[in-house]
Amino acid sequence: MAEPQASPKSQSTPYPSNFAPAYRYKSNPPPQPKPAPILKPIPISPTIPNSPYPYTFVPSYRYQKVSTSTPLSTTTKSETSSSSSFNLSEELEILKQQQKQQQLDYHSNEEQFKSQINQLKEELKSVKKEKDQTKNDNYQLINQIKQLNEQNKELMDQLKILKEQNQQSNNEDQINKLKHENNQLKDQLESLKQKDRDKEELLNQIEKILKQDN
Repeated sequence: MAEPQASPKSQSTPYPSNFAPAYRYKSNPPPQPKPAPILKPIPISPTIPNSPYPYTFVPSYRYQKVSTSTPLSTTTKSETSSSSSFNLSEELEILKQQQKQQQLDYHSNEEQFKSQINQLKEELKSVKKEKDQTKNDNYQLINQIKQLNEQNKELMDQLKILKEQNQQSNNEDQINKLKHENNQLKDQLESLKQKDRDKEELLNQIEKILKQDN
């Protein structure tokens, strides 16, 4: 079936020459236009930096309706400014007092710390002095031991001589006397050695304490 042609424009028809009736599109309608995209609202971010609220958070005060018939506050601007200035002056005074107290505490702690340091220095000086004194005593003991060793050696030589003489004269009393003196010298030598060992042990303990302090 052929499509009807558009009738030319004439006085008998009110349609233009390119007019086509609607029944031409019943079998094959023209494509419909695509719907426009739906625009999503842009989320409003709070203006406070480092805010704990999420990005899409909207403060509730934006939706509060304030009635203009009744005043929100009966205080005037001058009263508000005077009260705020009074509060600020009080806060400043409190801050000043706190700062003074902190400075006093700091100075007291500093003085206490300095006194403790000085006390530790004095104690360290006394320990060093005792250590030097112990060293001197130790040197003296070493010298005494050397002298006693020399004396003991001399007495041993004398004893040998006396033994030789005793073989000739059989003078047992003199030999016994020399033996007794020799034993006494040995006892003195042993006591000095014990003192030397005690001094060395004390010196080692002092050195350990100084290392721990350092």
